[in-house]
Amino acid sequence: MMPAYNVEKYIGQAIESILNQSFQDFELLIVDDGSTDKTYELMQVYAQKSDKIRLLQNDQNRGLSYTRNRLLEEAQGEYLAILDSDDIALPDRLQKQVDFLDKNPNIGLLGGAVEYFGEQIVAKRMNVFLPPSLLACRLLFQNVFSQSSVMFRADLKKLKYDPTKPPAEDYHLWVRMSWQKEIFNLDEILVRYRIHGQNISTLKREILLKSVRTTYLEQLERIEISASEKEIALHESISKRALESDFETLKEAILWIEKLWQANRTNLVYEKEAFRNELCYHLNYVLSLFHTYGNKAYFFLKEKQILKEIILTTTYFKFLLLSKSKEENSAWQQIFQLYNRVR
Repeated sequence: MMPAYNVEKYIGQAIESILNQSFQDFELLIVDDGSTDKTYELMQVYAQKSDKIRLLQNDQNRGLSYTRNRLLEEAQGEYLAILDSDDIALPDRLQKQVDFLDKNPNIGLLGGAVEYFGEQIVAKRMNVFLPPSLLACRLLFQNVFSQSSVMFRADLKKLKYDPTKPPAEDYHLWVRMSWQKEIFNLDEILVRYRIHGQNISTLKREILLKSVRTTYLEQLERIEISASEKEIALHESISKRALESDFETLKEAILWIEKLWQANRTNLVYEKEAFRNELCYHLNYVLSLFHTYGNKAYFFLKEKQILKEIILTTTYFKFLLLSKSKEENSAWQQIFQLYNRVR
């Protein structure tokens, strides 16, 4: 499924990367969203050469959510894959994903690693490779899929993209899919993702942040937390590793993670051990800032129930909970470094 709008510079590479796949049992469905350049004409040239391509055209520019939902409505395959019209699929991308879904009927949504490239960027790899239960937990903090790398089962297409969530409608959809099926990422590069000045996330940064925050809110409501604006901002800062390092903010961050733990412990929306591991991951970040406050941090942390329940077994926290003496900050740092190695 390929949405297209004013991408005459790139769409040829995108189409060719699908036509040249090692797996050939597919239909390439392209919807042009009222392009004003030569995008549609180029699509027609390719369609005349290949009977695998089916072209559709919106009556006017309708926007990305509308176009993606039209693709979902028109798609007829057992598995539905996405490639945006400025990206490039590697030759074995479809084969690898089809093989994996065939062998793993429990997985509903499957992504993979992508390699970023473009005029202003040195190629780098992006992937969040975790077990399914932990990947579902990570969605509470961030989008774990690159849209152009995903493939999912046809029964999930009924969920559709929410047009009120642009340009994070993909993140919102993956979250809702994770509520119905297990999710997974292949730990190998499937797609080259092009970075350029016209990327949606670049042009609509503020709208994106608002949509991401509403997606956070919906997930938190499932574990019966009605988060304030301040709490959502704190949650976002933890996710982005952008916390202010003042003592009060770090205390609030630890209390927020404790609140998440207690809420899920009550209703078990997320698998308990996976959620424990996910919160350990974020606690590790917060404590990497917090430990520099030495004894002041120690006396706050040693009474926190979350530390006893989540990561009591680590050497670092055994020290915090059992030590009765006022250790110097140098000892604190040594134990913290040991904790990092263990984790």
